[in-house]
Amino acid sequence: MRFDKRSRKIRVGKIKKRSSRFPSFLLYLFVGAVLLAFFYLILYKGHQRQMDRFRSEKIREDMDKICSALALFHQDHGRNPAAEEGLEGLVRSRRTPAEAVPESEGKEYLDRLPVDPWGSPYVYEFLPGSGSFTVTCWGADRRPGGTGEASDTAREGCKGASVP
Repeated sequence: MRFDKRSRKIRVGKIKKRSSRFPSFLLYLFVGAVLLAFFYLILYKGHQRQMDRFRSEKIREDMDKICSALALFHQDHGRNPAAEEGLEGLVRSRRTPAEAVPESEGKEYLDRLPVDPWGSPYVYEFLPGSGSFTVTCWGADRRPGGTGEASDTAREGCKGASVP
């Protein structure tokens, strides 16, 4: 039984509940959140692919610079830098243009040593017996080995390096 306010009578029968909009509002809010998360994931994956492409291009460009500098060093000195010299042998202290560079000190082959996209220097390994060398970028983990973003990139002997 219930009391009907309009007709001011007591009615017998099922009591009808008012429909509430609150549960449907939560459903719409949940669906909207799921859609936003889906679009975010799509954009994030696209951004990650672009960042991976950028990192690989930077590594390739840096290795090209290093290999060109090593080729010039080899052309001037008839040898590759020793393991003790490393890549630091390609960069000399900065001088003003008025100062003369003594022939014994050599010249600058690089303005500065490039660093990989994760902020680590490139690794130069020289094998004195064979005269060959390897320039390596260890990846995001900054250790030898790894997969994905942590994978190593190496160039042996810098074949195909162009001398400017």
